[in-house]
Amino acid sequence: MAVSPVPLVERGELTVGGRRRTYVVVTGRPPSPVPPSGRPLVVFFHGTAQTGNGMRHFSGDSFDALADRAGAVVVYPDGYRRDWNGARDIETPAQRHGVDDVAFFTALVEEMAARHDIDAGRVVTVGFSLGGQMVMRLLHDVPERLAAAAIISSTQPDAAHFSAAHRGPDASTPVPLLLFHGTADPLAPYQGGIVSVHGLFPRGLHLSAPDTAAYYAARNGISAAPVSEPLRQPGGAKVSAVTVTTYGGDTDAPVALFTVHGGGHQVHNAVRAPLRWLLGPGCRGLVCADVIARRFALVPRYPDRTKMDRMDESGRPGIDEDDVALIDALHVNPRAGFEQLGPALGMSAVTAGRRWRRLTRAGLAWISSAPGPAMPLASAVVEVACAPGDAAGIARALAARPQVFSVHLTAGSHDLYALVLAGDSAAMARLLLDGIGRIPAIRQLTARVATHVFSGVHWRLGAIDPEAVEALSSADSPDHATTRELDAFDQALFLALQSDGRMTIRDLSRGLDRSERAVTRRLESLVRAGVLAFRTDFVRSEGGWPAQVALSLRVPDEALHEVGGRVGAWPQTRVCAAVIGAANLFVTVQLHDLPALGPLLRRIRTTWPAVEVTDRQVVLRPVKSWGRLLDTEGRAIDTVPVDPWA
Repeated sequence: MAVSPVPLVERGELTVGGRRRTYVVVTGRPPSPVPPSGRPLVVFFHGTAQTGNGMRHFSGDSFDALADRAGAVVVYPDGYRRDWNGARDIETPAQRHGVDDVAFFTALVEEMAARHDIDAGRVVTVGFSLGGQMVMRLLHDVPERLAAAAIISSTQPDAAHFSAAHRGPDASTPVPLLLFHGTADPLAPYQGGIVSVHGLFPRGLHLSAPDTAAYYAARNGISAAPVSEPLRQPGGAKVSAVTVTTYGGDTDAPVALFTVHGGGHQVHNAVRAPLRWLLGPGCRGLVCADVIARRFALVPRYPDRTKMDRMDESGRPGIDEDDVALIDALHVNPRAGFEQLGPALGMSAVTAGRRWRRLTRAGLAWISSAPGPAMPLASAVVEVACAPGDAAGIARALAARPQVFSVHLTAGSHDLYALVLAGDSAAMARLLLDGIGRIPAIRQLTARVATHVFSGVHWRLGAIDPEAVEALSSADSPDHATTRELDAFDQALFLALQSDGRMTIRDLSRGLDRSERAVTRRLESLVRAGVLAFRTDFVRSEGGWPAQVALSLRVPDEALHEVGGRVGAWPQTRVCAAVIGAANLFVTVQLHDLPALGPLLRRIRTTWPAVEVTDRQVVLRPVKSWGRLLDTEGRAIDTVPVDPWA
């Protein structure tokens, strides 16, 4: 099953003040655990003559990477005629036509709250060059809307050229602020003066970068002298080319100026410095996006980092931050060796192995074999209604069947739903008519056969950085071109790996009575062919996803693959399949709480007005998840191997 790329990039538009306004939104996989109020929103304003999409690549795609790593939503709005009506009072298209970009920003935040799972209290604005002037305006006009802000290669206009409202000496709402500025900036002089393009197109007199930082420190009510020191990377290494001057480091709203010695008019990143001949050099030792993520705590952190065996409220082992990183690494490569996992995660191989064994013993995480996209199978969604008091018994009866891979008790129009597999259509008919259909106490059974599965098996948590992902990714690219029939050896190998997808070649050899060489060659062949895959699962509530909902959608036939493909790629989506029936798309989503369902449904309605949500089921309790029998808290307590050929 193919996995859609992350982060997801979409274009959108709004009408504000009678004008059509456009933007690009990039969404990464949600962090785990997800904060109860949602994930952060970053709004990045581009510079003069740029566009939102152009800003993505100008910054070395570093803010797209932030979206993936932090599980954030990053929006790149487009200025009116590539211009902003910001804090600088000069004749520009946006000012000449009275464009209300503050209203555009406000509407954009509200749109993201309606369409994405964001926390309206964690809105961070970032602006480069002219976009920095837009951030300055927001700091003065609507500071209550901002959790934090960053200004890159832009300085405060002097009083004669300053147009923002609320220009008093003190901020009504202090906002934490980062400023990044190069001492060799040829457009916005570090020491202050006329902003221009090498003497052309003057933009008026501006303060120096240090005076700009001091101005915002005073607005935030900071009177203490600043402290300067070299920039240090997370591991402690100094970046001598960058000096950090911090005002009010012990306050709730500090201001920090990152002086890039010899740096130009750039969004500093590790990849590129565009137009060096015009804008000057960048600094690869400084990644503005990473500093913003760290300083504003956008990358999720997890409690009790130093404790190897964190306990939950019942006194049983739980999941800590390093466990989540390990699980995320195993999402990338479920059969990676601990000697590969450890260095990628900054721990020893022994520690990685000990953590994984603890998680599996506690039923908190597990790895299983799974069908690849080239494995020929039939699948269906089965919804069951039963008499009061019979649901749990029917769920257990279904869970005992090897063709039933997942069972969930629900509240809604049905009492439970199950997901089933069979070797082919004939076997599926026998299963539904002669097997499941004959279970006593079932009042009504509705089966919807799947015609296409849009979701994959490799979900990401956003807990490890891109370098670790690259280090762990398999070099093999499966060939998904054609399906392949499985022989007895293939099926036996699949079933053996159901109980432990990380089973060693030696143990597989002994269990299957085949040579280690034969097992190795066959396993590698199945994976390369796209017949066999592996999935990493864990107790979702431990990762901040306690709520699960099943949705039935009626989609116009001509739009089914487009809608299914996009919904299947959403970070909340676990299962997304086209099915036979009037409601032809079945989707299960996992949320950090039930109120988060509202924005998701609004997103469906606004994105595809012709799509109708015909039914929704709230999961009360998962009984079985991909062959694992679960206790009332969702922990694995036993295995009924998924066997489509039974």
